[in-house]
Amino acid sequence: MWADAFTSFSLDDKVQKKYDEAIQELKQQVRSMLMTKGSTTIEKLILIDTLERLGVGYHFEQEIENQLREIFFSKSQDKDQLDNYDLFATALQFRLLRQHHYHYKKFYIL
Repeated sequence: MWADAFTSFSLDDKVQKKYDEAIQELKQQVRSMLMTKGSTTIEKLILIDTLERLGVGYHFEQEIENQLREIFFSKSQDKDQLDNYDLFATALQFRLLRQHHYHYKKFYIL
């Protein structure tokens, strides 16, 4: 049916360069979203989970690792903020930290 319609596909260099620039700009926007200090813990976790589920997390491995390390070692989380987390947030944090090899000796999360 399709025969060789896609084997002869070629992309103009100008168009390719334009796409590359757009990709780099979007990557930078995502990096800034990950590194934003004003974001709550759950917002960062949801963003990390979304990036990994979309299959683009490998582009941001260092930023993701930095954020998870900060979450894991953070001792100064706001108590009021912790009381507002539900089962979803707790499970998400537990799963992401475990996937990235951060284990609690005694289970205390959010």
